[in-house]
Amino acid sequence: MDNNPYAQYSSIAFQLLASIGLCAYLGQKIDHYYATQTPVFTALMVIVGIAAGLYLVVKQVRRNNHDKK
Repeated sequence: MDNNPYAQYSSIAFQLLASIGLCAYLGQKIDHYYATQTPVFTALMVIVGIAAGLYLVVKQVRRNNHDKK
């Protein structure tokens, strides 16, 4: 694994942003497909993206801490 902590933590930030962005995009597509009046699916998918991103962050931080020991 890379010894540069900046590279490790910047990759975590990109994972978080990518998961939220992808879920928001999917939510918009679902809202468009079902022609909803309010962006219900977008909001739900953003919440799912945040949860998935936080899961990935915790998993990566634990892996980084385990590798340091």
